[in-house]
Amino acid sequence: MLAAAICVMNIMMGSTLAILVLYVRARLGLGAAGYGALLACSTAGGVVGTVIVKRLLARFGASLLLRAGLIIECATHVSLALARRPWVAALTLVIFGVHNGIWNVVTVTLRQTAVPEQLLGRVNIVAMLAWRLFTPGRLTTETEESVHPLKSGSI
Repeated sequence: MLAAAICVMNIMMGSTLAILVLYVRARLGLGAAGYGALLACSTAGGVVGTVIVKRLLARFGASLLLRAGLIIECATHVSLALARRPWVAALTLVIFGVHNGIWNVVTVTLRQTAVPEQLLGRVNIVAMLAWRLFTPGRLTTETEESVHPLKSGSI
């Protein structure tokens, strides 16, 4: 079930990242520096997430962190879809970054402890393929963009 959730999440995030530069320009009215700043927000959140994950795991456990992560993942897409102010998008991406850092540590740790050592290489390859599902998400979005070009304020 975890693998299925990761696949769906990767497709959704791939689609979001595929149009992020357009979103930043058309919806938020920012240029290249603003785009870079928003990416930096997500990265900074990721660093925070990896720093605090050990304490969160000890306090709440992996199951609760993963469930909360699914909610945060969905809320990220909703928040970005509704955001019209750069600071809202920035805060959303910081929170997403924290979630992403935590999610990655927890899921990789679970996989590495649950899978027998002799199968770990094969299972890690499947996990790597799940990351590649970013590409279909991007292709879906790019195809949609070619059919219905984004206009300023319409995203």
